[in-house]
Amino acid sequence: ECGHTFVMNLTFSHTLSPSAKTGDAMVQKILNALSPDQRQMALDLLKATPAA
Repeated sequence: ECGHTFVMNLTFSHTLSPSAKTGDAMVQKILNALSPDQRQMALDLLKATPAA
């Protein structure tokens, strides 16, 4: 091993093709991956956030 280390800076510019999934489908997939405690935390955060 040479011991070389480095720092990489990445940036996002723009999307070339949008997702074929709907927002609802993406939210459902994320929620299904959460534990019950994490789901409750997300729900509590949403309830505490005033609607815009």
